[in-house]
Amino acid sequence: MRYTPKHAQHTYTRRDVYYFSRVIPSDLKHHYIKPRIIQSLKTKSAYKAAVASKILLAKLDDYWLGLRLKQDDVPTSHLLISGATANQISMA
Repeated sequence: MRYTPKHAQHTYTRRDVYYFSRVIPSDLKHHYIKPRIIQSLKTKSAYKAAVASKILLAKLDDYWLGLRLKQDDVPTSHLLISGATANQISMA
């Protein structure tokens, strides 16, 4: 027999409506005013909530990856043209 959770990952219900909830990773907390994201999925359907939750998870993971890449030092950054010089070259 296979165990099936009552709710989709990162979801819960309040008054029969599904909500998405996710803790902000510690390395990205300085980008947010609260430690957790909570958003109504505006559905009472478990199936629709599961689909919406997966979409939100994917979007958040992509966004957070972008934030992490911006924070990291660029490998071989000493070989990059500075922003002012790059603008002059692109306008030429």
